[in-house]
Amino acid sequence: MTNPAPIIPAVHAEQRHWLAVRGLDCPDEAAVVRDAVRPIPGVREVIFDYTRSAACVVCSVPAPDATTLAAAVTAAGLPTVPLGVATSVGDVNQRPTTGWYTLGGFLLLLAGFMVDAWTTGSLRAALQEHPLPRVAIGCYVAAIAVTWIRLLPRAWAGLRALRADMYVLMVIAVIGAGALGEWMEGATVSVLFLVSLALERWSADRARGAIAALLDLAPTQARVRGADGVERLLGVDDVATGTSLIVQPGERIPLDGTITEGSSHVDQAALTGESMPILKQIGETVFAGTVNGEGLLLITTTVGAADTTLSRMTRLVADARSQRGSVERWADRFSQIYTPAVVVVALLIALVPPLALHGSWNDWIYRALVLLVIACPCALVIATPVAVVAAMARAARAGVFVKGGEHLERAAALQSIAYDKTGTLTLGTPSVSAVLPAPGETEANVLAIAGALDLRSDHPLARAIVQAARAGGATLAATSDVRVLPGLGVVGNVANQAAWVGAKRLAVQEAPNDPWLPTIPSESPGSVVLVGMGGRILGGILLGDTLRPEAQEVITTMQRLGIIRQIMVTGDDPQVAKAVAGRLGITEVHAALMPADKVTLVAALSESDGPVALIGDGVNDAPALARADLGIAMGAAAT
Repeated sequence: MTNPAPIIPAVHAEQRHWLAVRGLDCPDEAAVVRDAVRPIPGVREVIFDYTRSAACVVCSVPAPDATTLAAAVTAAGLPTVPLGVATSVGDVNQRPTTGWYTLGGFLLLLAGFMVDAWTTGSLRAALQEHPLPRVAIGCYVAAIAVTWIRLLPRAWAGLRALRADMYVLMVIAVIGAGALGEWMEGATVSVLFLVSLALERWSADRARGAIAALLDLAPTQARVRGADGVERLLGVDDVATGTSLIVQPGERIPLDGTITEGSSHVDQAALTGESMPILKQIGETVFAGTVNGEGLLLITTTVGAADTTLSRMTRLVADARSQRGSVERWADRFSQIYTPAVVVVALLIALVPPLALHGSWNDWIYRALVLLVIACPCALVIATPVAVVAAMARAARAGVFVKGGEHLERAAALQSIAYDKTGTLTLGTPSVSAVLPAPGETEANVLAIAGALDLRSDHPLARAIVQAARAGGATLAATSDVRVLPGLGVVGNVANQAAWVGAKRLAVQEAPNDPWLPTIPSESPGSVVLVGMGGRILGGILLGDTLRPEAQEVITTMQRLGIIRQIMVTGDDPQVAKAVAGRLGITEVHAALMPADKVTLVAALSESDGPVALIGDGVNDAPALARADLGIAMGAAAT
């Protein structure tokens, strides 16, 4: 599916071109793009979307065409095509990856070192100052050549633009190392530099995949019912407001709208975080990207594709990320002064002591090259790769993937942690938490009858009941004439007796005179399912979201580490949220929140308490995760 460009409000008398830029992962590449298009007449501003490796060039009218802009960025060392030409942003990134060049360089570096060690007789001797064997030098030179396939084009583009970026400084340092005969050092710096680029690309690709999951929630087509009653498929962008849509059981709802016919349970977990499917009836609102349950729905659309809740969430992600733009602008201004200053200082170190103080040329040139590597802002990643990679590897062994070293540092300054509920503190799947038999009945019999009726149902609550019945050793009797009543429950015959299982409204219909009925609460921290035979209620089954086994330990550990505030933020029902929070010892709860509400709350926490982290799961948390000082996304592997 073609990934649509993020929606940015149009401004009068301007035109915007979206470009897919290979390798656009951080402000360093953004500066290259900005410098490349700035001289073109008509260019006013460039907006970057790192998660999609895309840039939006804002131009005044008459504007340059997208091909001209893409050619200018490509000439600067970043291959670029207009998004209208690429099927998706991912297409322009399909290339021999940095990882292959890194692997080749590493193997050649290792080969050179092993040859040197074999020649000198030991690994320790190979690390000491000594003349290198020619074969080892050949391996080191080959390692540099392989890595320079990725480095040299960018360095050459930087030199042509008179821009001393990290690629230029790396090339200068390696050339200097070779001139001094330090071939192993030059090859090592080249390979480590490429390792840092490969890690950066890997983390950026993961972020792009997360945003793609957000966009893929919405169907691309809608089943439209015309005025003549004929059904046909249309692209969601072509569906006008007020159109009647048909959504069959199990399908995703294509557009926001209001139900005009039918009723069904709708799974809204991906948008609102509600742990249970919600019963939706005539007159109620449903959202694009949510999943219809068991009933056929006729929906009248209330907004177009660009204004659905899902589309607004996508814009929230972009807006939250753009709030860090001031930091990026400061970094750009700083690098424009800092990097040239580093080059000047390195030249002075290389020239002044030998000329004025009769110092050794080799020693002072070597020190100048060391300064170039260490002082370059991006080269700091290379100067400390062992610490960063070791920390990331340790986290990975615990099932945690860290996007970069800066995020590890940011975690140390946290004052508050906000937790999403569904899928984060809980598993996001319902389970039977209690069975409430009526007087004279047993828990086993209640579960057995309910499990027999729900055996062939795909409803999440039904699956939980069947699982609990089987776990308790119940024998599920044969059934017949089983029928699903949308929004109510299931009726049928169990062991040749009429039985039913469902909501309290079904119990009112089937057993209106049962004396136990008035004692059953209409609302509880979970879902109450009633089971009966004929006109009698046999009991109730309470279902709720299951706590993650490690959730309590996490809360306790954070308290021990000195986190000032621990807060639950969820789109689920307040009563459900408070019940879960009470079991975990969390005293501050914010429930019934839409994605925009979570963004507002996280921003307020950050301003009042200092750095705040959000731990979330599901697409509904994406905007708030982007706005938090530290966003921690739960992955499927953690379940």
